[in-house]
Amino acid sequence: MRSEERAGIVFLIMLLLWGTLVTEPFHILTRYLYKLALMASGLIKLPVQACAIILFIVFTLAFIGLKRLSDTDLVIYIPLVFMVFSVAIYIQRCLDKTEIYARDAIALLITAVVLAVLYILKFKKALIWCADLYIYSFPVAIICAAFFVPLAKIGGVMSKILYITRYNEIDLTGSLAGAFGIPELVWGIFMFVIVMLPVIYYLMPGHGGNR
Repeated sequence: MRSEERAGIVFLIMLLLWGTLVTEPFHILTRYLYKLALMASGLIKLPVQACAIILFIVFTLAFIGLKRLSDTDLVIYIPLVFMVFSVAIYIQRCLDKTEIYARDAIALLITAVVLAVLYILKFKKALIWCADLYIYSFPVAIICAAFFVPLAKIGGVMSKILYITRYNEIDLTGSLAGAFGIPELVWGIFMFVIVMLPVIYYLMPGHGGNR
């Protein structure tokens, strides 16, 4: 299977399952990164609007950078790095707030066991799939927070249909609503279009890499 075909399958899987507990390990990663960004912006006293735009740019560039990295031998270590990062932040949160977050703990434990088995047995192809799951969590998180969340705010049936917004804790457009006279949904559409450009590029034949 060509890498762009695998990437297309992974992207669709992540998009369809993003509003379910199956993708909780990836929710945890993007949520922790978002909260760290909020903390950093608070320390340097950035306006919330600027923080939202910067986070959008950082997530988009992170996706592009990780896609480039995934075409090297380091690809199999991407799941390990993100897993260790998530566990470290989880432990720090528990120590700071003296509270155990059961859902996060279960999701991280299951993921850690699965990855440990794959690394021990040296299932390189499976690890590459896992790396893609982590990589595509970045654009999917943006698409959910920037486009589907404001779309769900229309209310009624729309909010029930868009199950993808469940478990979302990232705010990219709420603080931008009305900025420069532009509605929140329009900001979301703009972000959706921008982040989809590299996604589509890497799904095109010949641009997905060699793995």
